[in-house]
Amino acid sequence: MTENVSTPNEGGVERSLLSWLDGVGWETHGKDGGRGAETLDESYDRRSNEVVYWNLLAEQVIELNDEIDEHNVDKFVSSLRRDLDHGNLMDGNHEFHEILTKGKKFSVKQDDGSTENVYVDLIDFNPETALENNRFHAVNQFSVSRGTTIRPDVNLFVNGVPLVTMELKSVTQDNDYYDAIGDLHDYEEEVPRLFVPGLFNVAADTMELRYGAVGATTEFYEPWNDAPTEYEDGNGMKQAVQALCNPGTVLDLLRNFVFYEQREGGDTKIVPRYMQYYAVNEILGRVDKGEHDKGLVWHTQGSGKSFTMLYAAENLLSRPAVARNPQVFIIVDTDKLNSQMRDQLANLSLEQWTEAESIDHLQRLIEEGRSQLVLTTIQKFEDVDPDVQGNDEVIVMSDEAHRFMEADLGSRLDAALPNCYHF
Repeated sequence: MTENVSTPNEGGVERSLLSWLDGVGWETHGKDGGRGAETLDESYDRRSNEVVYWNLLAEQVIELNDEIDEHNVDKFVSSLRRDLDHGNLMDGNHEFHEILTKGKKFSVKQDDGSTENVYVDLIDFNPETALENNRFHAVNQFSVSRGTTIRPDVNLFVNGVPLVTMELKSVTQDNDYYDAIGDLHDYEEEVPRLFVPGLFNVAADTMELRYGAVGATTEFYEPWNDAPTEYEDGNGMKQAVQALCNPGTVLDLLRNFVFYEQREGGDTKIVPRYMQYYAVNEILGRVDKGEHDKGLVWHTQGSGKSFTMLYAAENLLSRPAVARNPQVFIIVDTDKLNSQMRDQLANLSLEQWTEAESIDHLQRLIEEGRSQLVLTTIQKFEDVDPDVQGNDEVIVMSDEAHRFMEADLGSRLDAALPNCYHF
């Protein structure tokens, strides 16, 4: 049985969205049509110029960190407030993302009078405990006044920190998600402080939903058209909301699927498209379980296979629970593709990568087996000696693999890396 938008106007979209979010684990306020943010404002004494529920965050920081208690939490929160002060939204978003995902450095006074630097977590990302240890709130009509006043339709907070901002429209009232995207752009310009901690925005109408990273231009607001079995629904809107915005996926995207790309005119934040996200998690699942050492990822032209490989590589290299000390290869079959991927890697500022500059260099990299990403062309495998694999956890991702894997070069690759995962 499908569940359509309750009534075909903006308020109906809002109530339906909150109901769907409630169904996947968010503590929601405003489903009855009232202004849900007022409930949290009163509970946590938020002033209208604040974008974070600081009292809620303080409670959670104490719960999540042994080093923080009621005696030093105010000092920590005061320090954290300053991290929202930025003249440039994307610079601030990048820096705050580091705090959200890696913790904030803080000096804690010890019993002997000395101080010790610790990293304080704002969010528990452990999949085993995250849903229990974090607080997930979805509220409507969250009003912020800083020179001007904005009131997005729905906001998602984790431990009081705003991660997702949603703007909703109704096609029956001659507005659609394009108008919602325009409003979100206005909000980012008028009150950028709300978006400094933000992960992504959602624009929706009575028929369709689009999402985009904070700062994304209109053409980079994308649909979310797939879902795991538990979130499949005949109502595409409900499926998109629950598959994209369930708490587990939001935390996974925040922790493991954000890139900042250096571009002329300023950095750009990148979050994955649905096919990239699910493909990467399939790759990670196969490597983690060790049950299958091969897989085919099918992409249509323009669907972003380069970023699929880069997200997979970054996750493999940074998540020891999946792969302890892996060596990851991205293999292309033309110098042009190699050059494009090299530039992409440089612009994303990934740390653990190198490029094989020659056949001899490639062989040395394989023999040494250092845990890093290696970019190479398939042609460099032509004279690599067989069976020189120096790392027992090697994952290979071949771009346009159908063009060479059944030929002699594919055999050379298999001989050089006989014990690898290959996607």
